Amino acid sequence: MDENGNVKEDYEARTFTDKVFEPIKKASQVVYENILSDIKDEQEHIEDDYNRKSVLNDKTMKAIDCFAQIVNIDNPSSNSEFKNELAILNK
Repeated sequence: MDENGNVKEDYEARTFTDKVFEPIKKASQVVYENILSDIKDEQEHIEDDYNRKSVLNDKTMKAIDCFAQIVNIDNPSSNSEFKNELAILNK
């Protein structure tokens, strides 16, 4: 936003995000798959520990949510938190 409160295009930020989004998505895919693999491995060794199963299910849902945010990092209708942080850093 400029000093009058008007939203302005930040071309330097656009250039930056165009360069980093794909590497971020690729690295995140690897991390996401490793997290899910680790959770699945642990789930296979749990028998009657329902509390631990619940914790692992929560971790799975959190990983899915975080990965979805990263995959949608360049979607204009989502991930406003990242865009706000980027705008703050660029002031």
